[in-house]
Amino acid sequence: MSERQTRTTLDRIKPCHVARYALAAKTVSGNVLDGACGCGYGSFIIARDCGQLNHVTGIDIDAPTIDFARQWWKHQKNSFVVQDINTFCATEKFDWVVSFETIEHVEDPRPFLKAVAKVTKNLLCSVPNQDIMPYTKKWEFHYRHYTTEQLVGLLN
Repeated sequence: MSERQTRTTLDRIKPCHVARYALAAKTVSGNVLDGACGCGYGSFIIARDCGQLNHVTGIDIDAPTIDFARQWWKHQKNSFVVQDINTFCATEKFDWVVSFETIEHVEDPRPFLKAVAKVTKNLLCSVPNQDIMPYTKKWEFHYRHYTTEQLVGLLN
């Protein structure tokens, strides 16, 4: 069981998740990495809606999830890769990295963030806000949630 939204149409994805990628499509440009892209709908939204896009690469460590993304969320301006982002970022460069609702799933997010810093200076990310959505055991796939100050400190 996971938190992945394996849906085949955008109207069945949580609206707040679609909204994050709609914002990204208005913000990013050039070559974009969708880090921990999950099922791929976000990479699709960016590929479809970003006017300043060259290409978006969705990356996830889970092969069945990337297979799903390739089947349902392909676009002429996106591609999907099965790989650990830390390894992938050792050899690639991007104008932007987008990674929504990712670092709360990683016990120590610093290696992930260091890998991202190797490929770009432009990161657009989100995490659950501890002040609004306090962490409890019900969030079985999360290690923690972050206050704004904690996230800013971690990113700095």
